[in-house]
Amino acid sequence: MKIKIKLVVWCILCAGILFSCKEEEKEAAPLPVAGFSFAAEQAHPLTVHFTNESTNAESYSWNFGDNSELSAETNPVHTYAAGDSYTVTLTATNSEGKSDKKTLSVAVMQPAPANPVANFEYVIDPANPLTVHFTDFSENAVSHSWDFGDGSAPSDLQNPDHTYAAAGVYSVVLTVRNANGDEHQKTVEVAVVDPSAPVPLTVRLTDHNASQLTITPDEGEWQLDINGGDAYFYLDAPQGIDISTATHYILSFEAQFTANPADIPMILFLQANGWPNSIIDHDLGYKISNSAEWQTLSIDLTLVRRPGSADVNNNVSQAFPAAFNYIKFRFGNGSHVNAGIRVRNFAARMATSEEKADVPAVVRATDNNQCTITGSGDAAGWNIAIPDNSNDPYFFVDFSVPPLWGANHVLSFESRLDVAEADLCMFVGRFENGYLLHENNVGLKIQGSSDWRLHTYDLQSLNFFVYGPYVPLQWMRLRVGTDNAAKDFSIRNIKMTHP
Repeated sequence: MKIKIKLVVWCILCAGILFSCKEEEKEAAPLPVAGFSFAAEQAHPLTVHFTNESTNAESYSWNFGDNSELSAETNPVHTYAAGDSYTVTLTATNSEGKSDKKTLSVAVMQPAPANPVANFEYVIDPANPLTVHFTDFSENAVSHSWDFGDGSAPSDLQNPDHTYAAAGVYSVVLTVRNANGDEHQKTVEVAVVDPSAPVPLTVRLTDHNASQLTITPDEGEWQLDINGGDAYFYLDAPQGIDISTATHYILSFEAQFTANPADIPMILFLQANGWPNSIIDHDLGYKISNSAEWQTLSIDLTLVRRPGSADVNNNVSQAFPAAFNYIKFRFGNGSHVNAGIRVRNFAARMATSEEKADVPAVVRATDNNQCTITGSGDAAGWNIAIPDNSNDPYFFVDFSVPPLWGANHVLSFESRLDVAEADLCMFVGRFENGYLLHENNVGLKIQGSSDWRLHTYDLQSLNFFVYGPYVPLQWMRLRVGTDNAAKDFSIRNIKMTHP
């Protein structure tokens, strides 16, 4: 009986173990099966969309075959850097950590580069109008080639600067290329101006007083026959000549004059479109001399101007013109009739650096009044002793070369003064022909100092300047102090400089 009971218990235990094993077999996770497909974007063939087709998996790991970071996304999108064939592996893992791999070769096409589009802009250098700054605005370009239109070597810089040898209009061509070598061009006409180049002027054959002047053109030359005292004519500058600043121009031309042995004065009226008055309207003291040979004559057209301009009576009317457009010219002052002058090559040009060079001056040891001048102008300068109760202690300053007044309009000197301060009375404009520009206290001050002190006076800023030019300045008359008190004043290194 006992043996039968034990056998029954053993059978029951074995049946339980078998049941338990079968239950465990039913709960085990199915093995994963990795799988995927892919498709590249049509518009962007380097970008590939991957579609996960795995089964029995809960996590994924993508290796895109380009050494980029692994991705755990289910359906990732990956952009390759370049077209090639890449080995892509998907690892699919189930909940029990069991995994399966699927590897495919993914061919990625390199997209065709976008078409290049050439584009650029340019700016003229204001300090040097022959230099042009080019800025590239091209699209899809990997290389640039600039043809500046003047026969110079091309440039492969993206944003080059180029300096032309002469003024002119140049066809500038920019050629750009993309990675495939496809190219595109843009051409722009670039106009550059040489400020130092002469600006031609032509003799106008109309609007003159025909009863007193006959103009006969002859292949770039003009015969002017003076029949009366008002024999004026016009020189035209169609493009205008800039005078927006205190610009120093020289009017030059060639002439022959043999009909009258006497010198003939030249009277100039510089005028601008829309400007009610002549910018210059007086005899500048220039003359044409008798000569059977062609002689070159130059007239200073420098303008001394200030903000807000005035007519000859100092009445401010309108803004100073930015350019002059024509010149009213007259030979003779009424007594030179029946004279013939042949002229050619009229031009206005910027003054050269030599013409604008500093002009030194010396103190005249004579022609002083109520002061005593000693010294020779060396390092010690000149000493000017002004006695007490002196009401007109002026002295003269002579220029070694008469400066073209208006171009050289900054007066500078070093001085020593034994009082705290003194007025500088400037009698400006005593010229060779006696013309007086100004003869008053100009409101300038000299500071006292026992050491040499530099004084610089911008004469253009003074109120007595309206416009010019004026004939070359021979000398100036200066006075130190208006209080009639004794002073000891020393001066050296006097010069007129160009600003």
